[in-house]
This record gives sequence, structure tokens and C-alpha cells, in this order.
Amino acid sequence: MSKTLQSFLKVVSSNFIVMILGIISTLLIPGLLGPYEYGQWQLYLLYSSYVGLLILGFNDGIYLMNGGKNYKNLIFGNLSFNFFILSIYTITVSIISIVLILIFIEDPSKQFTYISVSISIILQCINSFFVLINQATSRFTIFSVVNIVEKVFFVILIVLFVFIDIFDFKVVITISLFSKLIVLILNIIADYQLVFSKPLISVKSFKNLKLYIIAGLPLTLAGITGMLINGIGRFTVESNFGIVEFGYYSFAFSILGIITQLITAASIVIYPVLTTTPKEKIIDISKIFEKILEYSGAILNLIYYPMVIFVTFLLPDYTAAISVILFLFPMLIYQSRISIIYNTIYKVMRWEKQIFLNSIFTLVFTTLITMLFYTLDKSLVSISFATLFSYIFLSFLSKYFLYKKTKEKMIINKSDLFVNSVFIILNLTLPLITSFLLYSIFILGFLLYKKSEIVNLFTIIKSVR
Repeated sequence: MSKTLQSFLKVVSSNFIVMILGIISTLLIPGLLGPYEYGQWQLYLLYSSYVGLLILGFNDGIYLMNGGKNYKNLIFGNLSFNFFILSIYTITVSIISIVLILIFIEDPSKQFTYISVSISIILQCINSFFVLINQATSRFTIFSVVNIVEKVFFVILIVLFVFIDIFDFKVVITISLFSKLIVLILNIIADYQLVFSKPLISVKSFKNLKLYIIAGLPLTLAGITGMLINGIGRFTVESNFGIVEFGYYSFAFSILGIITQLITAASIVIYPVLTTTPKEKIIDISKIFEKILEYSGAILNLIYYPMVIFVTFLLPDYTAAISVILFLFPMLIYQSRISIIYNTIYKVMRWEKQIFLNSIFTLVFTTLITMLFYTLDKSLVSISFATLFSYIFLSFLSKYFLYKKTKEKMIINKSDLFVNSVFIILNLTLPLITSFLLYSIFILGFLLYKKSEIVNLFTIIKSVR
């Protein structure tokens, strides 16, 4: 078995386990908290997802400048110096933000949530330092184990507190922070050379800090901007509909987040592999991945039906989220293309600024279309529809600039739009069972129609060594 395939299986297995644990927590927590407190928990997750912006691309720069290297060949003294600089900086920022929260925020619930976000600055930023180095150097065994441990601790502690009958959103947030602390300890043990090697303190070390930020900032900004593409919708819901509706809307994203674990797994493994791939072959590889995602995306929509049944029978308080899930579900195929293909190739080619520009253009588009849809129809459905449109736009934009930069002829894939349109129309107009049967027949016919293309695709994949 090739090393690449082994790495892929490790990360996919890890993310599959995380996905299973995610299903447990996604189904368990909403039912235990109720819509209001679940909204508070999701508010913490929303704000803490943006704390990476505070380190100005530092970790991403280290990731890009060490991509494809062997871990043993890293200069541990330099990285140890970077670790301590990052630690001092994040602790300082966290303390300052906590003091400001205590002074200016009076509501006890919000105060607790924001202080928790401030603490997460330290844990998430330092953990990402280790995670990105392990990814860049293909240490996927360590990455996979640590990835699982955080979710295992989280789920075990959630179940434990349920049994002792102490449970509210504050407990869930505290458990989340504790799980991240456990992961940080494990990362330090697994990558002790990055921490306990003698720091190389020199003028060059300080100059490298600037180089890391210059290299990584566009990628970090692109990541934050990318999150804002669906964050705009969530902020709109939270500010205009209230915490309960925000809970419904966020629940839909939690359901979809289970599947994105596998998307993340693929992009993680592909990056270090492509760094050693001849540049002239990258576009050919991207075309193969596009076809794979075209067919798998059509099949992926079938998961929507058991999800609806789960929510209807196990979490009836959240049935309002089903209509949101319907419009957001097709978004996964576009998100897959962006993450697995386009952004990965941009990073390999060191076109991080283009990722950022694509995200900025899309963020402007998202803001305008969300405002338009919200004005026409003040509902969760209209906002989720706007989010779907935004990802379609970003996918097209990413592909357009990729082909423009490589001077290749771009062919617009219309299959995704056709398949997803059929999927949405069937579920809007027909009962669930009828829609499932008709969509299944449609997908079978679609795959049979593409049979020769699929067979050819398998032949190409088998020929790759």
C-alpha cells in the first residue's frame, strides 16, 4: 500500500470516528439544552471560530513554509522560539480581552460566553501550531489520534454530566475548553521537540516571524473570510430573529458539519502530496477530482433523507431547521470542490493572495445577496438560500481564476446545478418518501447516463501509482 494511501486512510478513519462522535454530540446536546441554551452554545462556537485571526497568519505561514518537509529535518530551535512567542502573545491577548469583558459586559450569560471565547484564544491558537506542523510534515498518525481524543473526551464528559444531572450551556462550554486543554497537553508530549528544544534567539529568528506572517496572513484572512460567507447568514439570524431561531439555524450547520469532517480529511492529505507533484500535472489531477466530486455529490444528497427522519423523531423541537438543511445540503458539493481542489492547488502554487481575493469578492456578494433575500422574505429559508448561492459563486470564481492562471480552457460543469435543482424541487413539492424514491431513480439514471465516463475515470485512477 502506498504511503499516500496509508496517510489518506489514517486521516479518513480518524475523521470518520470524529464524525460518529459528532453525530452523537450533535443529536444529544440540542435535546438536552433546548433551543435557547443551544443558541448560547452555538454563539460561543461562532465567535471562537474566528479567534485564529488574532495571530495574523503566523501558524499558516509556518504550515506553508514547511509543507512537504520531513519532521526530523525541521530546525526545532527555530520552531521552539516560535512556540514561546506564540504562547506569550496569545496569553497576553486573552488576559486583556477578559479584563475588557469584565468591565464592559454586564449580562452574566454573555460575560461567561465571551470569557470562554477569550480562553479559547490560547488553546486553539497553540493547538493549531502543532496541528499545522504535523499536517505539513505528513505526521498523520499523531494528527489522527489527537483529532479523535478531543471528541472522545468531549462526548464522555457530556454523558457523565448528564448522568449526574448537572447540565446547561455553561457546562458544555467548560467541557469543550477542557477537551482542548487535554489536546494541548497531548500535542506537547507528541511534539516535545517543538517545545523543549533550546530556542534559537537571533535577529534572523525575529525576521522569520515577519516572513511567517507575510506568507500566512492571506491564507488566514481567506479562511476567516470564507467562514464569514456562512457567518453573514448566522449573524443576520442572531441579530434579527433572536437566540432561539439562531439555535435552529446553527443546528442545521451542526448537522452538515458532521459530513464536512470527511471533506477536511481529503484536503489535509492532498496538500503535502501535491507539493511534490510536477506543476504541469496539477490541472489534470484537479479534473479527476472534479469528476469524482460530481458523482459523489449527487449520491451524497441521499443522506438528507435519514437526517430528516432523525431530526423529526429524535429532536422534534428542531424540525424548524429541516427547511434550512434542505437548502444548505447541496452546498456541501461546492464546499468540497473549494476545499479539496481549488484552495489546495492555490496553496501548492503559493497563490494564497488569490484565495483571499476570491473570498473577499464572495463575501461582498454574500452580504448583498443576503440583504436582498432577507428584504424579500424575512425567513431562515431565504438566508440559507443566499448562503447556497454564495458557495456556488465562490466555486465558480475559484475555478475561473485557477484556469486563468494556468492558461487552461475552462469548462463550466452544469451537472451540479441540474442535480441539486432537482433535489431541492422534489423536496419542496413532494412528501419525503415520494421525493426519496424519485430522487433515487433520478440519480440511478444519471449515473447510468454517465456510465462510460465513470468507467474511464476508474481506469485513470487505477493507472495512477
